[in-house]
Amino acid sequence: MKQIKKILFATLIVAMTLVMGFSAMAATKKGLVKKGKNFYFYKNNGKMVVNKWKTIREKGKKYKFYFGKNGKAYKADMPFDKTYVVKVKKIDGTQYGFDTAAHMVKRGPYVDQKSRLWVFKKDGQYDAETTKALRNAVSFGEVGTDLKERIIAAFGEPVKEETYDSCDKWNGTEEDKFTDILMYYSYFQIQLVKNEKTGEYKMNGFVPIEVS
Repeated sequence: MKQIKKILFATLIVAMTLVMGFSAMAATKKGLVKKGKNFYFYKNNGKMVVNKWKTIREKGKKYKFYFGKNGKAYKADMPFDKTYVVKVKKIDGTQYGFDTAAHMVKRGPYVDQKSRLWVFKKDGQYDAETTKALRNAVSFGEVGTDLKERIIAAFGEPVKEETYDSCDKWNGTEEDKFTDILMYYSYFQIQLVKNEKTGEYKMNGFVPIEVS
């Protein structure tokens, strides 16, 4: 009887050890993990990746992430209206942009949460020369009859354009007609107000948009 009890006890110990081992394996984090609003990456052994680039496939596409010294992926904070913005971070002396999903951005102009324009090259590095040129091409509050033409010359034709009656009577009377013009590009829009009487435009800024 004692021998049977010893065997049962040994069996129970082995079973408990296996269960705890499987639980520990299940609890080990692997790959990209989201905690709250932040993203982390864990190796197969459960060790967190820090100060390192990682290329990760999501929904059939590859994206580059950078995980900082605390393991958090660099990312922009999500605006209340869930529009597309970037946050610029310096890595080894070079600036890069990251969106709200922590993806490194590339190829073209984007705006940050302060509606500042940034341009990045196809490899993701910040393009200071092109950014300066586009920022100088048109600025907030600028007025001119050729303003829209200069925007198209600098940025190209918009993907979409919308117009609305405007409440911004910036250089006329209540009787004058003003039009809001929204020029949509891939990741932002440029907002203009036109005085239909004088033909003048006013630049109201770069504004982030929703991106599917």
